[in-house]
Amino acid sequence: QWEKTNSDYETSVQKKYSSVPDRTETAFRGIVQNEIFRENPENVMWEITELLRRTADYTWYPGKTPAGKDFAEYFFFENKKGYCTHFATTAVLLFRMKGIPARYVAGYSVEPEKFVEQEDGTYLAEATGEDAHAWAEIYVSGKGWIPAETTPGYVEYSYESEGEDSAESDWIVDQKE
Repeated sequence: QWEKTNSDYETSVQKKYSSVPDRTETAFRGIVQNEIFRENPENVMWEITELLRRTADYTWYPGKTPAGKDFAEYFFFENKKGYCTHFATTAVLLFRMKGIPARYVAGYSVEPEKFVEQEDGTYLAEATGEDAHAWAEIYVSGKGWIPAETTPGYVEYSYESEGEDSAESDWIVDQKE
C-alpha cells in the first residue's frame, strides 16, 4: 500500500510541477542546453544558483516588468536586476526544463535572534514584511521537497561530492549575516 501511495504521489508531482509554458521553454532552451550540464538534482541546483548569481544583481528596486513582457524573461535577459521573487520564479522554470519538478514558495524567513522565549517555554517572533521571502523547492525521489535558495546573498553554499554527478553529495549551507 505504501509503495502505491508513494508512486501515486510522485506521479502527481511530476505532472503538476514539471510544466513550462511553450513561450518560456523557447526563450530559455539555449540557456538550459548551454549552461546547465549536469543531471543530478543537487548538482543542477548548484548550476542554476551560480547561473542566476552571474546573470543578475539583487536589488529591492528592479523596476516594473513592462506590459506584454514575460516576468522571468525580462528579468533574466533584459533587466538583469531583481529580488527573491525574480530569482525564485526563474529558478523554478529552469529546474522544470531540466526535468526536475519544482515549485515556487513564499513565506517568512525569521532570524533566530528575533525569537523570544515565552513564559510557557515556547518561542515567539514577530514577522514583518522585511522577513518576507520567496524561494524554489525541488522534488527529489526518495528525499521529498528540498529548498533551493537561489537569491544572491541570502545563503552561501559549498558543495562536496564524490563525483561530478554523484548521487552521494553533501550540501553545506551557511546563513549569511
